Amino acid sequence: MTGRCLPPGKGAAAHPGPLGGAAFLVSALLLGLPVPVHAQIQARASAWEVTHQDDGSFFAAALGTTGQPDIALICGEKSPRGLTAAQTGNTEPDITGRDTLRLVLGDDAIGGPDANLTPRTDVMLVVGTTGYRIPQLAYNELFGAWEADLPANDAVFEVIADAAEVELRSAQRSIVIPTLGFPDGLRSLTLYCQTMFAMIGKPWAAGTGHAINPTPGPAQIPPASGSMRTAAEARLWQGCGGAFKAPDSAFLSGEIDGDGIPDVLLDWGSVTCLNGIPRPFCGASQCAAEAFVSSVLARRGAPIDFLGLGASLVPLTNGNMAVSMGGSMSSCAHIGKSDCAFLYYWNGNDLVLLP
Repeated sequence: MTGRCLPPGKGAAAHPGPLGGAAFLVSALLLGLPVPVHAQIQARASAWEVTHQDDGSFFAAALGTTGQPDIALICGEKSPRGLTAAQTGNTEPDITGRDTLRLVLGDDAIGGPDANLTPRTDVMLVVGTTGYRIPQLAYNELFGAWEADLPANDAVFEVIADAAEVELRSAQRSIVIPTLGFPDGLRSLTLYCQTMFAMIGKPWAAGTGHAINPTPGPAQIPPASGSMRTAAEARLWQGCGGAFKAPDSAFLSGEIDGDGIPDVLLDWGSVTCLNGIPRPFCGASQCAAEAFVSSVLARRGAPIDFLGLGASLVPLTNGNMAVSMGGSMSSCAHIGKSDCAFLYYWNGNDLVLLP
């Protein structure tokens, strides 16, 4: 059994397995919100952080509080690497639907199970004088947490991102939670989920996600150089049919499409597969390269393919990077040169040859 992907510091008791839940139906309750008789508690959460994992059989990502209480948004599905649960021992993965994020609330957030509150509909998020009710939460007794599946593009997420803090109010308690890190974290979580779902042939619907303005400073892209690096590594597992050797130089990172998210150019010429043919994507002289462009991958579910005598990224005057592919003798001779390279730049929709 593999534990759930949660931010650092979360205990095993907050690791629920998969459980369905009702959609997060937003209803505004202007003024006159009921005030709980118990005291309001200030959460000890310091920030929201993104974590992710892929053990080869299943992937999962979470945006959660780093302190208390235990609150997280999660997505997960089968890994593009194609291993089985028997191979990895992951018998209780998080499986969420397309266009969906799973809300997980620990006992310390809204209290434990109660015969009169299972499932429960007493929980709401309060921002200012407006409440957003979570219509139903189901309790996972194995791991001790409440869960509900929410639409990934629910407008309440942007409301949370615009607030300095939110109140989580239930019949048992009321907790005020800072939103530090939530805007960038939601952006990163959505990108990762969209990318990984696209890699397994289940792309999210167009427009799903959030165009939230990031807070000052670098975006909180998940570890390992971000989602495009993760997608490129998953592609290596697919292409090699298993293990491989790939130096960092095989993953050329740069801003290709200008959306602020690092893209990755995978150079198959630097990769050695350890099962079967060592260099399955190389011919006598040329090798394939694949561009994992953030604004394309989530939409198409596949990288952009190239073939040449070497791949690199070249800076352009507009601040983006162009994909450079070395030309063969015949292609260079066609333009009257003995040695040449072809540059492909982002035109707002695709990578096209620079005239």
